[in-house]
Amino acid sequence: MTAADLALDLMEVAALLATLALIRTSCRMSRIACLGSLSVRLPMILLVLSVIRDDWMLGLVAVVTLISGDAGLVLLARWAGDAP
Repeated sequence: MTAADLALDLMEVAALLATLALIRTSCRMSRIACLGSLSVRLPMILLVLSVIRDDWMLGLVAVVTLISGDAGLVLLARWAGDAP
């Protein structure tokens, strides 16, 4: 197991913890905080994965998602859906 694989596993566990906290809490502010945490962690996981796989298109999607938040992912999904 390389250091990048270990970092990827740790980030996946961190994202899983935020998801579990999101499921278990009923406080609206805590849910918003958990969703904010997930919106940062998931693009970071994609960035590490793009470096491991040497796939720069995946890295581009992660960077756009980091820059523009969830709206960037929605725009990319919309753009990819319009392509033939």
